[in-house]
Amino acid sequence: MFSLQKNDNNLRKAIVYEHAGMWEFGRGRKQYSNYLLKIAEKQYRTWGASAKANRIQTIRQPDEDAGIFLHTREEALLDTILKSAENLDLRSVLKSSQSISESIEQDELLKKLMRTIMENAGATRGFLILPRKSGFYVETGQDIEDENILPKSLILDSTSELLPVEIVYYCYRSGQKILLNNTSSKDSLHSLNPYVIEKQPKSLLCFPITKQGKILSVLYLENRLTYDVFDEHRLEILEILSSQAAISLENAKLYEDITSLNAELERKVELRTQELMQSLKIIRKDLLYSKKIQRSILPDHPNLPGILYAVSYQPMDEVGGDFYDLFEIRPGVYRFFVADATGHGVQAALITMAIKSEYEHLKKTEKNPSNILKELNVVILEKFKTLYLTCVVADINVNDYTLEYSSAGHPPQVLWRDGKADFLHKTGAILGLKKDFIYYSENVELKPEDRIFLFTDGVYEQFNSNKNEFGEERFLDSIHSSSLLNPEEQISKMQKDLNLFLQGAPIQDDFTLIAIEVF
Repeated sequence: MFSLQKNDNNLRKAIVYEHAGMWEFGRGRKQYSNYLLKIAEKQYRTWGASAKANRIQTIRQPDEDAGIFLHTREEALLDTILKSAENLDLRSVLKSSQSISESIEQDELLKKLMRTIMENAGATRGFLILPRKSGFYVETGQDIEDENILPKSLILDSTSELLPVEIVYYCYRSGQKILLNNTSSKDSLHSLNPYVIEKQPKSLLCFPITKQGKILSVLYLENRLTYDVFDEHRLEILEILSSQAAISLENAKLYEDITSLNAELERKVELRTQELMQSLKIIRKDLLYSKKIQRSILPDHPNLPGILYAVSYQPMDEVGGDFYDLFEIRPGVYRFFVADATGHGVQAALITMAIKSEYEHLKKTEKNPSNILKELNVVILEKFKTLYLTCVVADINVNDYTLEYSSAGHPPQVLWRDGKADFLHKTGAILGLKKDFIYYSENVELKPEDRIFLFTDGVYEQFNSNKNEFGEERFLDSIHSSSLLNPEEQISKMQKDLNLFLQGAPIQDDFTLIAIEVF
């Protein structure tokens, strides 16, 4: 019956249904036999063979309640398959193909694909097998009498109770479809398969789904109720559906690979983030130790007779490249040192600690500032090769009210007197460039209430969120507006002026400022 085509003539249909009805009658299935014979009778009358139709009418039992009722699940199922075979058309196939193409997630696609194929192929059971890296897996399956035929994906070798495993392997390796429309026939070796012998499906089809010669999956279908289900018409339909299925399966595989890759990347990013956070924690701990070490090499702030002074020191990071020192050479003579190493952060901090060690040997001598810078320059070039820094050494003598200083490439320092600024300009190049550079000392006479400001360029090379620079002019205005305050109050006021200008923006350079008043 399944070999009938939509355009077959009524006589052929009548003969097929008559033989099927008589066969079912012989099996004792009278109601279903009656149903088939009634179809045969109708086809004979349509053909014009009234005598034959009347004869069948006398054979079949009379209808009950003006209708035929199929009482068994198997009979109802066969009736559905018969009708679907007659009603399949191109429109329904294209609709099914479109439905398959709409799915991109593999699980959803496999279920929809299996359902669509079952609806169009006339199968009672079907499975879809996909190759994986670890082997072949039965990914999805349907059975019209068992909704839970495959609750989860199973490796193919463990499914011998569900389908003929050997036939599936043969189909995949050969790339050929295997069709048994009558498994009781021994014409094919596949009819001798243990599963076929035990389960006795009447029709069987194993079908490779390919794209550009590559087998993407294997489709297994069977019908337990009747022979010759998978005829030429149904195979054409499966060819159409499998073409779309191949594209959709490949797209789904790509989507799955991308999703898997994305998940793996996210996992690696998360893992790397955790590693970085741990490293950052260690770095912060190390920076905290470095900060403590750098702070420990900064001098105490003892009372120095004859002067008042205050210091503001703020690295851009936990540690920085600015460094200062103060030392009483002898009673009434005080040596101040301010340096700015190239760079910021840990690298610059290491430079300052190295310079601190070398400066410690020089600051206690009676040498004048220019000789100290000359010797420090030689030591840097001999020991460290590529260290560079600007600095100023200022000796303040309150006994005779004099200032002697030497500046190595440092910004002009400020002497504030009578409400205006005088600049203490550099007297030599930055340290670390050339061994035979000459550094000069300058001498300045002081008077009571003079204020000397020693600083690094970070006091005015700061930018707010609008990219405007605080600059030298604002720095001098800040000195002027706070000049009536004592050095400690003045330093605090100048820091507030800078913070107000920055409007919450972080500082971009290390900041060191020393205010010294002579009285």
